[in-house]
Formats: sequence, structure tokens, C-alpha cells
Amino acid sequence: MRVTFDEVTNPETVREVEAEHLAAVFGEGVRLQAVTLEITGEAVTEGRDQRVLGWMPDYSEAPIIPKVAPMDVCLTATLRQSVFIRRNGAMKRKPAK
Repeated sequence: MRVTFDEVTNPETVREVEAEHLAAVFGEGVRLQAVTLEITGEAVTEGRDQRVLGWMPDYSEAPIIPKVAPMDVCLTATLRQSVFIRRNGAMKRKPAK
């Protein structure tokens, strides 16, 4: 799943982006040209940039927005922190506080 935020400091502005339809979200003529992955021996980057993702909950299974109605199945209600943080192909769990 790919997502973008209309306002990155506000999790409620999240939108799903389909790779085949980038122009619908980013404008006519936008397309994905290439993706380059490199396996290195460098340490995994830990943490998050509080200036941008300060709203991200500490608990990995918490929704990205603070209050979710029990039957709400919209994108903002179903996205969890664990969708954004992965490690070695598996979800990275934060220790409970």
C-alpha cells in the first residue's frame, strides 16, 4: 500500500495512492520511473522525525488518528503505526511502556 498526506503533519489527510494512477493524486504527467534498492551493511535507521510524524502513536497497533469509531473502516481508521515501520521484512514492534 502506498499513501500520501495532503498535510504531512495531519494524519487525517491520508490518501491511498495506486501506483498505476499517480497522476490522479500528484498531477498529469507524474509517473514512477524507477525504484532502486540497495542492501548494505549499515545499521537500520531507528525512530521517526518528530517534526513530521509527531502525531504517530507509540503503540504499533494503534490507529494513526486518536479517536476511531468502532465500526469505522475508512483509511484513516484502519491504518496502524506498524504499516509505516518495518524491519528486515517484518513489522517492528515497539516495547510496551
